[in-house]
Amino acid sequence: MSSAEKVRVRFAPSPTGFMHIGNVRAAIFNWLLARHTGGEFLLRVEDTDRERFRQEYVDVIVGSLNWLGLNTDEEPVFQSKRANAHLTVAHKLLSEGKAYPCFCSEEELEKLKSESAHGFKYPGTCRSRSWTKADLEKPHAIRFKIPNECYFVEYTDLIRGKVTVSREQLDDFVIVRSCGMATYNFCNVVDDSFMNISHVIRGEDHISNTLKQILIYEALGLNAPEFAHLPLVFGAPGEKLSKRHGAVSVDEYRTQGFLPDALINYLARLGWSHGDQEVFSREELAQHFTLKDVGKSAGIFDIKKLEWLNGVHLRRTPAKDLLERIAEMDELLQLQMRDAWTGKQLELLVELYRERATTLQDIVKPIVALAKAPEKLDLKLIQKGNVPEMSQVVKEFLDRFVEQDGGVAANLLDLAKEICADQEVKLVVLAQALRLAITGGIQSPGIFELISLMKLESVQIRIERLLDIL
Repeated sequence: MSSAEKVRVRFAPSPTGFMHIGNVRAAIFNWLLARHTGGEFLLRVEDTDRERFRQEYVDVIVGSLNWLGLNTDEEPVFQSKRANAHLTVAHKLLSEGKAYPCFCSEEELEKLKSESAHGFKYPGTCRSRSWTKADLEKPHAIRFKIPNECYFVEYTDLIRGKVTVSREQLDDFVIVRSCGMATYNFCNVVDDSFMNISHVIRGEDHISNTLKQILIYEALGLNAPEFAHLPLVFGAPGEKLSKRHGAVSVDEYRTQGFLPDALINYLARLGWSHGDQEVFSREELAQHFTLKDVGKSAGIFDIKKLEWLNGVHLRRTPAKDLLERIAEMDELLQLQMRDAWTGKQLELLVELYRERATTLQDIVKPIVALAKAPEKLDLKLIQKGNVPEMSQVVKEFLDRFVEQDGGVAANLLDLAKEICADQEVKLVVLAQALRLAITGGIQSPGIFELISLMKLESVQIRIERLLDIL
C-alpha cells in the first residue's frame, strides 16, 4: 500500500457468541490504527454460519462497540448478503483453471483422514479430473488449485516480520463447500477487496489463514492488504484465557462497573507500549499508537491490574459522567440512588466514594446503602476504641450538631476536634463511633463529609441508636 492511500481497517466478528476480551482487543487495535492515521474503521459481521447465528449476538456486538466508543465510519457489511458475490468470484477462478470442482464425498474424505498418520492433506484426487458444466449439477465442492510453480508462500507481517511456509505444508483447500456456501478464507479475500481494506489486524492464530488468502489474492490479480497478527492473550503463562481469568463478555464488564476508557486502556497496553506510560486517555492512545510498538510475546490477562487501572480512570472522570455510566451499568441501582439523594448530593457522594473504588459497584452499593440506617450495629468493630468517654463525646457531638442544625463538613470536623480535645479523647474514637452509627461499619470516606450531606433527622436517629447500646 502506498503512503498516499487511506488506511481502512475492519473488525470482523462472527455473531455466534458474545464479545469477549480477545475480540475486543482486536477491535481496539484496528480502531486505534484508523484514528492514529486519520483512516477509517469498519465493521463486517461474518454471519455465514447460519446454524449458530443469533440476532441477539449481532445486537450485542453493535451495542458493545457503541458502549466502548469504538465508532465505525460506515454502515456494517453483513457477509451473508454477499453470498452471490462470493460464488461469482469462485466461478471466475473455476473458469480460469485456478480452481476445480471436487466430487469427493464426505465418506471418502473421512476415510482418507482416518488413514492419514501425520495429519490429513487432500491428495488432489479431483485436481486432474476432467469435468463439464453438466458435472456441476452434481454435488461438489470447489477447491483452490495451488499453482505448480508455487514452491512457498511468503509475506512480511507488520508485527512478526517475514513469514514463510513451504508448498509441502499446503494442499488444495476448499473455497466453496458442497452446500454452496463459500469458506471463511475465500469470503475474507472477496469482502476485504470489496471494502478496500488496507490493513488486516487480527490474532496470530490466523497466520495459517493469511497464507492461503495471499494465494487467493494472487490468483485474482489483487493487491493483498498488509497483515499484522497480534500475539494471543493467556490467563496465565501457557494457560488458555478462561472465565476464571477474565474471559467474560463485554456486557459483564459493564455490569461489574468497569469504564470503557479503562478497558480500552488496559487492552491496548496488553501487547503495545509507549515508553513506561501505563495510564492513557483514548485520545493519547490514538495519538501514540503504531503497529511497530506492538510486541511479539503473548499477553497475560491480569484482572487486578485492570481493576487498578479502572480505579485510576474513576478518579479522572467527572462525577456527572460517572453517574451516566452507572445508569448504563444498572438502571435500577441508578434509580434507587436518585430516589434517595438529590443530583448535587449524588455528585458529591460519588466524588467521596470513588477515592478507594476500583469499580462503579464500589461506589454505587455504599451510596444506596447509606440512604438506609444500618440493620445492626456491632460494637466489636469499635471495641478497641470503646473508652469510657466514648458515649459522652458522641452525645455531646450529637447535641451540638442538632443545636447548630447540621453543618458543612469543615465545621463538623472542627466541632469534633474541639469536643475531643475537651474530653482528652483521640479524634479517631469519635470518628469510628460515628462511622458505625451512620454506615454500620468502620470504613468509609470522611465521616464528617458524609454527615454533612445527610438530613439532620436521619443523622440524629442513627447516633441515638448507637448511644442506646454504648
